[in-house]
Amino acid sequence: GSNSNSITKCSNSAKMSGYGSGGSYTTTVGGTYLGGGGSKVTINYYGRSYLSGVCPTNSGVVSECYNQGDLTTSYGSNGSCTATGIAQGGTVDNCYNNANVNGLAIGGENVNCCYSIGNATSMGATNNCYYLNGTCSSSEGSFALSDEQMQDKNSFKGFDFNDIWFIDETTVYKYPQLN
Repeated sequence: GSNSNSITKCSNSAKMSGYGSGGSYTTTVGGTYLGGGGSKVTINYYGRSYLSGVCPTNSGVVSECYNQGDLTTSYGSNGSCTATGIAQGGTVDNCYNNANVNGLAIGGENVNCCYSIGNATSMGATNNCYYLNGTCSSSEGSFALSDEQMQDKNSFKGFDFNDIWFIDETTVYKYPQLN
């Protein structure tokens, strides 16, 4: 689907894969309403495909969302398939990706206060964004943190740990989470 307004407080845990193989059609699939640890979505489509954990085509605002579902893409000689952990385009605020993405970890044209711990090609255009060192091959404007730094709220400049984010040191998942 697409968003031209706002998406807030949503998540995806479904694993998705996409294949674009040429032609003149476009499809978009987002995981905003998908879930359940064993869920899997596979897309085989002729033309250009957009695959995203939350919103594949965004001209609005996506905030306080996260993706836990691995996203993989492939394409034929005349097609393409673009994967983004959170959203493609628009504004992305206070989101995180902890899945492997064959593309952008976060995406968006204006990305603020986000992080990624999953393997990805890059983070996208960012402001106060972070990734686990060694997980992104290209991350202009975002900062690599060690595993220890990712578990320390003082490492996350611009993050609101009073109202939006928290770190629970008593659980297995020791990175920032959304309230």
